[in-house]
Amino acid sequence: MPLASSIVNTASEPAASEIDARWTMAYAAALGDSLTAYMNTLRPLEFVAHPMFPVCFEWPLIVAMRRLFKTNLLTDEEAARGVHATHDLIIHRAICPPETLHTRLRVAGVERRKPGAYQLTRLDTTDERNSPVCTSFYGSIYRGVGVEGPIVPPTSRRDRPRPLTCP
Repeated sequence: MPLASSIVNTASEPAASEIDARWTMAYAAALGDSLTAYMNTLRPLEFVAHPMFPVCFEWPLIVAMRRLFKTNLLTDEEAARGVHATHDLIIHRAICPPETLHTRLRVAGVERRKPGAYQLTRLDTTDERNSPVCTSFYGSIYRGVGVEGPIVPPTSRRDRPRPLTCP
């Protein structure tokens, strides 16, 4: 069964994440990155989360999104063929524990690609003041799976990740 393009613009409820020093330090330690800024809580003005830490609080939303497939024609076997194909993270400001962040997921586009159906998901994270913290674009390819319905590429310029260039 194909991936239905009708899931584009489907959004999750905002999910709150309590970001604390232990969680961010554990993530940095797991990466083997012991930079003082990620480990030294005795200097709170300089203590920040690792730049890739957003994957920790975004992942539960990505996993929960798979429930959409139960109503959008993908079988469990087809959903299991999904592979992480692209990832673009825009950091608007550093994550400074302790703080509460709110993340919302939205399906930004569905396209046909040679290896299968490509789905781009956008995750927007804000702080308690509703100011942007980070935006991730997570792309999955469902190998050997077609697309049902019209192709819906990301429509907004904001939904099209810009390639990184060197100065």
